Amino acid sequence: MFNILEVLQEKNRKRAQELERLAEEVTSLRQPKYDEQQIEEILTKQAQQLSEGEDIDLFSDISGPEVVGEERKKRVTSNRGGVMYIDLSFSSLPSKLQPLLKEIEIIAKSDDERVVQKAMKQIEQAGVDAVGLIFREVRMFYRKPAKRALLAELLSRLTLLNLKGRIMIKGVLEHATNRQHLELAIRTAGLIQEREVIPLILKLAEDPELFPYCFEALLEMRDSSIIQPLIQLIQRVDPARTETIEKSIQIARRFSLLKPAVIYDLFEALIACNLRQIRPIYTTGIRSFKHEAIPILMEIIRKETDPYRIRRACQLLGGIRKPIVAQKLNEALGQFPEKKAAIIEGIAHTRDQSFAPLLLAHLQGDKNKKIKEACLKALASCGTKDQIPQIRPYVKDDSIRAEALYALVSLGDRQAMDEFLHFLVRGSAQEQHAFSGLVSLLNEKYHLYMAEKMVNMEDREALMVLAALQKPNRLTPKIGVYLQKKLDQQPSAPVRLEIYRLIIKFANSTSNKLLPLSVVYEAKNRETDIAVKREIEQLLDRLPKRFGGVGTSEHHMETDDIF
Repeated sequence: MFNILEVLQEKNRKRAQELERLAEEVTSLRQPKYDEQQIEEILTKQAQQLSEGEDIDLFSDISGPEVVGEERKKRVTSNRGGVMYIDLSFSSLPSKLQPLLKEIEIIAKSDDERVVQKAMKQIEQAGVDAVGLIFREVRMFYRKPAKRALLAELLSRLTLLNLKGRIMIKGVLEHATNRQHLELAIRTAGLIQEREVIPLILKLAEDPELFPYCFEALLEMRDSSIIQPLIQLIQRVDPARTETIEKSIQIARRFSLLKPAVIYDLFEALIACNLRQIRPIYTTGIRSFKHEAIPILMEIIRKETDPYRIRRACQLLGGIRKPIVAQKLNEALGQFPEKKAAIIEGIAHTRDQSFAPLLLAHLQGDKNKKIKEACLKALASCGTKDQIPQIRPYVKDDSIRAEALYALVSLGDRQAMDEFLHFLVRGSAQEQHAFSGLVSLLNEKYHLYMAEKMVNMEDREALMVLAALQKPNRLTPKIGVYLQKKLDQQPSAPVRLEIYRLIIKFANSTSNKLLPLSVVYEAKNRETDIAVKREIEQLLDRLPKRFGGVGTSEHHMETDDIF
């Protein structure tokens, strides 16, 4: 008994240490990495020295003697003071930097973290001269995202306290056309918080391929004034760019680097957003503020009268999943009875099983259909198998049958998923619409089950399943096996098209690709139905392209799409 107690105490101690470490990480995330005032003083002194002398040909030892007016030389001015001429071709390399080529290669190819860090330190010792070298050799890091991040980190070390290096970054952002150079400069500018280049990054963010890097860099700047132009850029993201959206949702977790006041801007953007693919960027951004978002969302719930805005605020609040949130929502139920349905939706997002008895009480005692629907949805995430017998009778009520079966499926009722599928493919038009709308809320394992069952369905029923599977923003790649099996059966044209739409929807996803895009291309070439062939071509035409290999010269670019 004593040993068990000691083990439990040790586990609790380690858990407390882990929580303390995570809290420190969150705190450090909200604070600038460096003393900005001290950095600015150093850079200002350097600017004064530059202004006192003549215009400088930056990295002339790398690119040869200055020829003012030569096309490849770009004139770059710093807001702090000083004018410099920069050669962005990076075509030559002085002998003193030749030994560092080996270190660059080590960073690009080695998987030994210690060896890589040692190579980075070697390059760092060369100082600002190494900036041009890094841009020159960036081609080594093509198709190596993690390594490119290391390269940006290295550049940030070289340029943080060096005005010449910062001007170099600005020059690349201002004049370069090489996408790899631009990506590297954007990421570095964010890491060193070079706010002088914010207008340049906002302009570059209009390029769909550069948007994720610009998005992250702008948040790293910790300048809340960028929120409105940034929201405008987010609104322009193509909903077909699955990979860009996935990256943006991850990056949105860093919105908390800005001031909490931007929560209001993000909330308004969410309310105005008509694209369900884009909304998670805003919801993730708001929730990233955690405790700081709670009073703002509670204020919205308290003051708002518009049902949709109240509902969104409740969902966001519940999604923060902190003990204080459960308390606030519980209190709100008593304070705002006219907003009960929305508040219960917020409770659903907490996934807090302690709410199950309260939700059952409201389900059984309230006659309002919307509240019953909200309670059943909430029980799907807050209930346990113990509530299955009490939920089962509500399947007989056709007005809330969809929500009842969704709750039963989510809680593990064995027969519920087959019942759910039955009404999805064979129910009335109203039932099919209701069940289809709930598919995106199901766990991925049920999406897989639906796809498996679809293989043996008649085409009319299979079409309903495939259309419903278009709703989720994520699908497990395992579904691809069943899509291929259905294609092998040579189904009707509508079924084939729906499968192609699913493949294309997730074609540029990093983690949810269902089948290779070659399946669709082969189908286009093989298809004899003119209408189907034309539709496939239109689907492919709408598919976003992305750049591939890029050379080292700003005038030499290779493009390679995702096919």
